[in-house]
Amino acid sequence: GNYSVQASEGLQKYATEIQKTLGVGDEVTLGVMGQIEAITKLSDEALPKAMDAVIQISNLYNKDYQTAAQMLAKTIASNTNAFGRMGLEIDMSKDAMGRLLEILEKTSAGMDVAKAKVETLEGRILMLKNAWGEFQEAIGGYVIASPGLQTAITKITDRINDQTEAVTEAN
Repeated sequence: GNYSVQASEGLQKYATEIQKTLGVGDEVTLGVMGQIEAITKLSDEALPKAMDAVIQISNLYNKDYQTAAQMLAKTIASNTNAFGRMGLEIDMSKDAMGRLLEILEKTSAGMDVAKAKVETLEGRILMLKNAWGEFQEAIGGYVIASPGLQTAITKITDRINDQTEAVTEAN
């Protein structure tokens, strides 16, 4: 709804940073922000704040990002506080941005939880998985265009599979 090249580039950069720092996939971040924008019509400047709130809500209340985004959007865009049943009271007399800022403030501990998760073994593995995925995307075009590189990758894959089989048999 609020598309511009500058806005798109800014949101993509934000999504990349979230992926690198918190392990939330950039495609997930962009999808969630798109979902929020479609419902709330928030500006491109407000969408990163909304995504931060989604991350915080998700970590504090053990919700997936889609559910957290729906709750946030409903609270911002309607007269319903979707967080009331969880004990999070929001001043519904505020405008959308005021509600968003209040939610951000009241759920800020969720960002600390998200950052702590990155420091766990599971979090580090997720970060590795995301980095590997981004690396694969970056070289994907070259692999498709280069038969020699495809052959080399196939040989490396075969060798890794052989080694995996040998280790499994040795155990």
